[in-house]
Amino acid sequence: MSDNDKHVSQYATSATLTTRRGLYDTNVGVSLTDRLIEQLKLDMATSLLDVGCGYGADIATVIGRYPKLHCVGFDQSEAQINDAKIKTPSAIFFVADANNFQLDETFDRILVRHVLHLLPDPSAAIDNILRHCKPGGRVVFATHSTQSQPKFAAWRTWFKDKTGIGYSAPSDKLTLENNQDLFTKPGCKVEFIKAEETISLTDPEPYLAYIKGQKRWSREPSEIEMNELLEYVRNQIQTEIDEHGHFEDASINGIITLDHELAG
Repeated sequence: MSDNDKHVSQYATSATLTTRRGLYDTNVGVSLTDRLIEQLKLDMATSLLDVGCGYGADIATVIGRYPKLHCVGFDQSEAQINDAKIKTPSAIFFVADANNFQLDETFDRILVRHVLHLLPDPSAAIDNILRHCKPGGRVVFATHSTQSQPKFAAWRTWFKDKTGIGYSAPSDKLTLENNQDLFTKPGCKVEFIKAEETISLTDPEPYLAYIKGQKRWSREPSEIEMNELLEYVRNQIQTEIDEHGHFEDASINGIITLDHELAG
C-alpha cells in the first residue's frame, strides 16, 4: 500500500475525521469552519456543493445557519456518507470520487476542505470542480500549512530518532506555501489567506487520540512503540499544563478562494 493509499484509508469511516476535528475543536480563535463559511458568502448563494464532505459536519453546520440553502455533498467513503445522511437528512449525499465526479447541475458555492492533497492530479481536479461552479460563483479550498503543529513535528522527530519510524504526510505536497500556481485558472480571481489558530488543551487526551489515529508512518509501529510515543507526548503536554495551566500548539491552515468570473 502506498503512502497516499494509507492516508486515504484513514478516512474509510468517520472515526479518524471525528478524532481530528475533536482536536481542532479545542482551538482558540475563529475556527476554520467559521472562516470557511465566511469566505463562502452563503447569504448571497442558493446552492452549495461539498467535495469530499466526509460525514457531513460542514453541511450540518451550514444548514443550521442557512436552512433554505440547497446542499449537496459527496465522499468516496460509503460509511461516512451513511453517517452524513443520518446527521443531516435534509441535504443530498452520495458516494463519488473527487478525481472524476460528474453532476448534471452547477452550484453557486463549492467547498473543498483538505481534499486536494489526496488526489493524483490536483490541477485536473480543480478544473473539474470549476466546471461545476456557476459563472459568478465561488470555490473555497482549505489546505494545510507546513508551519502547522510544530510541537507534533518535534515529537515525530523524537520518535524517528528512537525507532527509525518516519512520518510521511501527503498534505505537505500541497500546502498554502507551495504549488500556488495550481490555482491560477483562466477566468478566475484567486486569493490566498493564512488562517491561524491555537490548539489549547488542559488535558492531553485529545492530542493523544489524534496521534493514535494516524496511519502515515513509514512502517506500522508496534503496540510497545506506539505506547512509548504516547507516553512521551503525554508527559510533554502535561508538563506544559502543570507549568502554564494549559498546553498550546499552532494550528495553521490555508484558505484559497477562486471567484469564477467567466462561463466555462
